[in-house]
Amino acid sequence: MKFKNLLIALTVVSCLFSGFTSCSDNDDNEKAPIIGTWNLKTTTNEAGVKVADMITDFEFGEDGAVLGAIIEGALAQYGVNGEGLAKKIDYVKAQFQEDGKVNISFKETGASQETNLSKFVDLHYYTSVDGKVVYIGVEKEVVAELLPLLGSNIDASKLLSILVESDKYYSIPLNLEIENNYAKFYLKKDYLAKVATVVGEMGLLPEGFDFIPEWLQELSENKDVKLDVGLGFIK
Repeated sequence: MKFKNLLIALTVVSCLFSGFTSCSDNDDNEKAPIIGTWNLKTTTNEAGVKVADMITDFEFGEDGAVLGAIIEGALAQYGVNGEGLAKKIDYVKAQFQEDGKVNISFKETGASQETNLSKFVDLHYYTSVDGKVVYIGVEKEVVAELLPLLGSNIDASKLLSILVESDKYYSIPLNLEIENNYAKFYLKKDYLAKVATVVGEMGLLPEGFDFIPEWLQELSENKDVKLDVGLGFIK
């Protein structure tokens, strides 16, 4: 079950910390499309079961359909799919502000109240020039205060190596596609491989899953392979 919790936490946390460009980057001085309140998209399947919009887009070349099906089946076995996420979390809400801050809250199934991440730390967002990569960051000073709280068994340098450093922030880079009132936030194979490697080096992989970092690294080097993992939100 540790593997299930690891994958769910990695996917949810990474994909919740999602935003878009601030108004200062808009030449027409209009609000960026992302500004406002977004909710994790959910649907109900034919069996009447609630399903979250978890994105698992796998392509392994001409002969890779079977492999993709095997991976999706393995993830579902550990509850790492839309149905599994919907059972764990009632809702996820993200409010993107014009000042470049984002408030993120969620409610776990059975919990009496929601958890608001922004009450614990201020989250900021910005994008690449083309707007296709979103960076969700925490101010460097805050990160410096938080790292000692992780304990001596966590290598801070390894943890920081998976973040993007700017003048003010340490950030998580995410890929973004947005159309009308639907936004897709996801991680690609290169970043997934990088995170898996660091997690492995920190000794956080469950027993029996030591192969994951090397396997993902091999996939990341294959140009015919597509491996996207993320979440879909609606406005």
